[in-house]
Amino acid sequence: MRKTYKVVILPTGKENWFSSPIIKQSDGDILHLRGSGSFSPDYNTAQHIHVVSKETIKQGDWSFIKDNLVQALDTTLVNSLNALKCPKIIASTDKTITPKSWIDYIDNDIFTLSLIASYNQRKLITDIDLEVEPKIQKLATGEEVIGSESEYNLKLKTFDDDSVILYPSKTYTRDELESAFEAGKELGREGALFDFGHAKQHELTAPSFNEWIELIEKQNETK
Repeated sequence: MRKTYKVVILPTGKENWFSSPIIKQSDGDILHLRGSGSFSPDYNTAQHIHVVSKETIKQGDWSFIKDNLVQALDTTLVNSLNALKCPKIIASTDKTITPKSWIDYIDNDIFTLSLIASYNQRKLITDIDLEVEPKIQKLATGEEVIGSESEYNLKLKTFDDDSVILYPSKTYTRDELESAFEAGKELGREGALFDFGHAKQHELTAPSFNEWIELIEKQNETK
């Protein structure tokens, strides 16, 4: 089962420079995949990818106001963030924010490159589909059962390493992914793109480049 969420790219501090997947060039407002060039943290900004939802924010959750990340550490912050209807970060490439639902940007090269290409073309991809499943509910008898599939009883499904399972949403186009592929070739990552998603041998592997194209075309047919 899949559900569509919003995805954003936000700046992070210098302390996360080496863990971030994306570098934002200080001049020109251009994004680059980490490792595609020599960038200094003194003149450029590290960026992380975050998936957000409209869920109620609870103590300990992360959100953001404008481009500033905020953790709801106390009741006052929880109430303020919910009153402002700030989005809740439910998955991130920053494992310190969502350690139980993190985004593996290496295993998801196409996703990362798609975001970069769309941003640089000023046609930003804003949606992504995540695999979800019903929460386990504990009855008064102590028995555990699978709950209903209502929107309010779903949780993110993850691989064994707690990384989320990504799919293209209906807003992705063939041109956007082909642009991402071309960007990958320019960075010398053509082989990595074709092997996309198979490095960890998950039971549910992320789709390859051609599979992403096929998924998008099938989804567009059902619109």
